Amino acid sequence: MTERDGLCASVVATVGRRQFLGGLGAAAALGLLPQAAQARALPKRDVGPAAWRALRERLSGPVLRPGDRGYARLSQPNNLRYAAIRPAGIARCRSVEDVRAAILWARDTGVPFVARSGGHSYAGFSSTAGLVVDLSLMHEVTVDRSSGIATLAGGARNGHVYAALREVHAAVTHGRCLGVGAAAFLLGGGVGFNMRMHGFGCDHMLEAQMVTASGDIVTASARDNQDLFWASRGIGGGNLGIHTGFKLQGFAVDDLCLFKIEWKERIRELLPVLLETLAGAPARIGSKLTTTAVKPRSGEGARLGIALTGQYAGSHAELLDILAPAYRVSQPAAETVRVEPYWQVQAALSEDGSPGYYQERSRFLTQADTHALVPALLDRLARFPGLSMPAEAKFFQTGGAVAKVAPDATAFVHRRNDWLFSVEIGWTGTDHARAVRRALAWQADCYAEAVQVASGGAYQNFVDPSLQAAQDAYYGANLPRLRAIKRRYDPDNLFRFAQSVMPG
Repeated sequence: MTERDGLCASVVATVGRRQFLGGLGAAAALGLLPQAAQARALPKRDVGPAAWRALRERLSGPVLRPGDRGYARLSQPNNLRYAAIRPAGIARCRSVEDVRAAILWARDTGVPFVARSGGHSYAGFSSTAGLVVDLSLMHEVTVDRSSGIATLAGGARNGHVYAALREVHAAVTHGRCLGVGAAAFLLGGGVGFNMRMHGFGCDHMLEAQMVTASGDIVTASARDNQDLFWASRGIGGGNLGIHTGFKLQGFAVDDLCLFKIEWKERIRELLPVLLETLAGAPARIGSKLTTTAVKPRSGEGARLGIALTGQYAGSHAELLDILAPAYRVSQPAAETVRVEPYWQVQAALSEDGSPGYYQERSRFLTQADTHALVPALLDRLARFPGLSMPAEAKFFQTGGAVAKVAPDATAFVHRRNDWLFSVEIGWTGTDHARAVRRALAWQADCYAEAVQVASGGAYQNFVDPSLQAAQDAYYGANLPRLRAIKRRYDPDNLFRFAQSVMPG
C-alpha cells in the first residue's frame, strides 16, 4: 500500500488481511522474506557516531537511532514480511531543506537510503538497513475553495487528504486505505473508485516538487520540467528523487449511492455474470469485485464467496436495475445499499490498513481476458490450500475516463483495459511456515493463469517482489523514455531498489 496504495482492500474477510498476530520479524525467521528484500538488509557502508551526529546537525527535525523513543514504531513497515529490516537511522524531515540535507548526507557517506511516508510498499522497498528519509511530519494539505486546487506536502497520507477535501466538499481520485502515503499513490498512478468518472489520481496532478540526486529542488508541471512532470505521473516512488509536494485539481462532490453486497451461493455462475454486467455499466459506477476462498478444516474444497463494493453516482433504484442480472442468478447473503453525502460514503468504504503479512500480485485485463481467465481462476480458488486468512481474487473496475488518456500521455501506461486483477494471500504468526510456502506456490500458479491470458501489464503500486521482467510489466512501451529521464536526473542511479528504473 503503497501503497501501497494505493487502493488497499479486503472487504469480506472477518479478520483484516493485515492484522498482526505474530512477533516482529517472524517472516524472516520462517525463511519467507524474498531474496530481493534480504539483499537490502545489509548496508553497503557502515558509518560511525560522528557521521550520524553530523546528520542531526544538518536537519531541523530529529534523527532517530535504535533505542530512541519512537524508533520502533516508525521503523516498522506495513508489510511485516519485511519487519526484520530495520534502519540504522531515521531522518524525520520537517522541510524540503531537510529532505535535501538527508539525500546529500547519504550520497556523501555512501549509506543506502529510502524515502517513506506511509510505509505501505507491498515488497518492502520503503525499508532499508541504512537511512529512512521519513516525510511523515510533512503532512500539510490545503485546498483553495475558489479553484478547488489542493496542495499536498510530500508526507501527507490519504487520511490527511480526506480531512482537507471534506472541509470544502471536494475530492480527487484517492485510495481507501487511510494510512497510505499520497505521494507514492500518485506517483504510481493511483486507482480509486472515482477513476472511471475522473481518471487516475495522477491525472489530477498539476504540479510536483522533487529533490533530485544532486540536491536540486525542482518543480515540474505542464510548463516547467515537462519530462519530469510526465514521469511523475506513473513511474512510482523511489525512482527519480524524493517528491516533497504536489498540486492537484479537485472536483466538487455530491451524494453517492454506497453499495456493499455479498453472495455465498452459485458463485461459479455469478462471477462471470457480474463481470459482464459491470463492464456494460456507465462510468458513474466505481466498483471492486472480490472472490474469496476459505479452506475448511475438513478435506473439502475451499468455500467461495463474492463481495461487490463501491459507489454509484445515481439512485438506489438505478443501481439495482444495473445489478438485476446478478440478482437473478443469486440473491445476496448480505446487502448495504444507501444514498449518502460523498464523504460519508468514503468513511464507510475506507479502512486503516493495519500491519500484517501479505503478498499481492496484479495484472491488467480486458473484458475478453476475463472470459478466458474466470473458469480456471475459480478452479484454482477451489483448491486454495488454506491459511488462517482467506485468499482473495479481486477485480478493480477501470475504463471510463482513464481510457480517454493516451497510454503515452503520462508515464502510467495502463489505459486500455477494463479491470485491474489481483490475487492476494495474507497470513499471521499462527500459520506454519510450510502452510505459507504452499499458499505462495498456489498463488504463483494462480497468477500464472492470469499472465497467460492478460493483455496488460502489472500495477506498479501493487509492487510485486516475485514479478519477472518487472520494468516491462510496470511501464510497457513507456520504459525507454523513463530510462532516458532517469539518466538525466539520476545518472549515477542513487535512487535504486530491486525493481527500480535503471538509467538508459
